[in-house]
Amino acid sequence: MKNKKNKAPWIVITGLDGTGKTTLVKELAKDYGEGAFTFHLPYSDFVIPSLKISGKGEPFGDVHTDRLIFATDVRLTNQHLKRWREENDIIFSQRGWMDNFIHGKVQGFSYEETLSSLGAGNLEKATAIICLNANPFVAYSRIKDDRDGDKYETLEYIKKQAKETDNFFKAVEKKDPSLHCFHGIPAVTYDTTEITKQETKQKAKLFLDSVLKK
Repeated sequence: MKNKKNKAPWIVITGLDGTGKTTLVKELAKDYGEGAFTFHLPYSDFVIPSLKISGKGEPFGDVHTDRLIFATDVRLTNQHLKRWREENDIIFSQRGWMDNFIHGKVQGFSYEETLSSLGAGNLEKATAIICLNANPFVAYSRIKDDRDGDKYETLEYIKKQAKETDNFFKAVEKKDPSLHCFHGIPAVTYDTTEITKQETKQKAKLFLDSVLKK
């Protein structure tokens, strides 16, 4: 078990659906040893069924309720994350807090509104962020037949998500005060449109090894 005086590094793998997040999280956790722990956002069991009720399962049907559902999940998951970082050597998550800011923008919410709903100032801070991007048409083609897909897995939504993902990281780089909780976190973006999953993993490991050695 990890020394409780030190927090385990928390590595966030975020980005569009269909870019390889699930595979990368699994592969990195395997490569970094038995002390690695993984989790997926949303984490709480109530999220998926609640989203099907909210707005009658439409991505823009009831955006206010959608954002409240995700904010509640973040606040609750953060409590678990504090413990996980004490009990494990390294944490890998599929998605992170930034997804609320990105999807919030897609649904018409400002960064300031999302910051307020999350109370992001006292949330756990990631050690590093890896964002997987791709041509939206390619990303959608990879997940369009997924029977377990959620209401946001449409081409039009993914196109907007791709744009807002790019805007988010540009805003962080420019030190947008509403995104202060992400300032200083090492982050990198990989376009997986034309590279293999193995190539993506190799790039990610080089990045993480440089971050974790500091």
